[in-house]
Amino acid sequence: SMVYALANAGEFSKELRSLKPGEVISVVLTADDNIKEVIYERSKLESFRFLPTDKGFRGEKLSRDPDNVMVYRHVTIDQSLFQDGDEEGLSHAHMMQLANIFAWDIDFALDIRKGDSFSILYEDQYVEDERVGSGTILGAEFTNQGRTYKAVRFVDSNGDANYYSPEGKPMKKAFLRAPLDFTRVSSHFNPNRLHPIFKTRRPHRGGDYSAPTGTPVYAAGAGKVVASAYSPSNGNYVVV
Repeated sequence: SMVYALANAGEFSKELRSLKPGEVISVVLTADDNIKEVIYERSKLESFRFLPTDKGFRGEKLSRDPDNVMVYRHVTIDQSLFQDGDEEGLSHAHMMQLANIFAWDIDFALDIRKGDSFSILYEDQYVEDERVGSGTILGAEFTNQGRTYKAVRFVDSNGDANYYSPEGKPMKKAFLRAPLDFTRVSSHFNPNRLHPIFKTRRPHRGGDYSAPTGTPVYAAGAGKVVASAYSPSNGNYVVV
């Protein structure tokens, strides 16, 4: 009967119908073994409490604001962007966010070299000294082949966030350096490539990408689609 009453505890009862394995529900009892409260902690930031009433249970949502701690990391690339960033405690999400910030200036598939470096400032989120998540990048600097690019995050009066150079110029420019995320590269530019069919040395004058059907492909800039077809040599193609 108690389980039934909890399952029908008003506007938050639906939260108890989507429990996942490993989640914990705490039941607090009174001295005479009656239920004082039931707490479902979905995460460190969000919980639901159910209190007994004369008509069953009343539910309420408990939210906690994390403490934000600024974190600074500097990485010099020796093996790869992901590997070296991971060794410094950065997540893959941070690496992808970094690549998206500088996507108009750096082709992360073809331009990255050993010795390049980057620095980022971001926020980690803590609750009671436990890290519960990482926030967005607040500022970043990337040195690629001797040239340094800088970006700072700015939120305007409408709540829209974008990245700008220290001089106030938007990082988003007219043309992207690559049409897909750099993790999709399957074959790089190679002047001495062994042709897969003819087995002779023929240069590969470009970069190939491989991705599942449905993966978005970005136009390098604003334009108009003038052709979309298939050719035996190039496969499916779109001309913008």
